[in-house]
Amino acid sequence: MKSLTDELGKKKKIMIDTNVVIYFLEGSEEWGDFSKEVFSIIEKGVVEGFISVITVAEVLVKPMKQHNNMLINKITRFLETFPNLHVVDLEKSIAMEAAKIRGRTGLKMPDALIVSSAKVLGCVVVGTDNQWDNKDLGVEFYNINRKL
Repeated sequence: MKSLTDELGKKKKIMIDTNVVIYFLEGSEEWGDFSKEVFSIIEKGVVEGFISVITVAEVLVKPMKQHNNMLINKITRFLETFPNLHVVDLEKSIAMEAAKIRGRTGLKMPDALIVSSAKVLGCVVVGTDNQWDNKDLGVEFYNINRKL
């Protein structure tokens, strides 16, 4: 785990996929320590962290479905105040790139939008999606399922 976060620390920008954000917020037993390390290097300013507005929506689905206002507020505060973490809005260049990525890889549109956001911003991507392995994403992908 440490070698992967050391490797990520050499990058300038990291796009974090939804599952890693969820693992961090929920303190996942399996991936919680790794996600804490990733967010630690972001918080310290070693790298800039990015999440897609798609991730914002995905992270909030379960708490909103459950009407869990306490968790909704916790997530909202996290998104608004976590140091060196930026939420990337969708724009035309990201949408155009997402269409190319989806056409080339067959990724689902939400995943293609996250990857395209990373590509447009010059980020590497950190995630857990095994379907992204061996696909021509157009960005460097760190699959923590494979790296740990």
